[in-house]
Amino acid sequence: RGTTFFKWAEKNRDSSFPNGDFYVQIFVDPGGHTIYWRRKDVDNSEPGHVFIDEIVDVRASSIHQLENEPGSDLFMTIVSNVDFVHPKFHTFMHRNDPKVTKKWSHFIFALSLQRRKEFHGMAF
Repeated sequence: RGTTFFKWAEKNRDSSFPNGDFYVQIFVDPGGHTIYWRRKDVDNSEPGHVFIDEIVDVRASSIHQLENEPGSDLFMTIVSNVDFVHPKFHTFMHRNDPKVTKKWSHFIFALSLQRRKEFHGMAF
């Protein structure tokens, strides 16, 4: 079913929603390979996404805020990177429940670690 978050637009122009900030519904595909989000205010909107194997970090706070500031526990930042030179930061904020943010951030990071272990385990 997904969870509703507020999505900040990325600063880079190749982002999924470059022109503003939106409420989105975040989902994980059934195979566990992609995190994707759809705008809540537009029917049939093109989803934004990040591949699980490109995730290098997930923070249960915004990288744009100090972690001890009030409300920082409502933020989640997904850091993805393919070439270790041009990271992308996907920042989301839950409306009012830091437990939801923490649960999602831990789940996404654990899934990314699991996928990496599976990938590297198959390579050897």
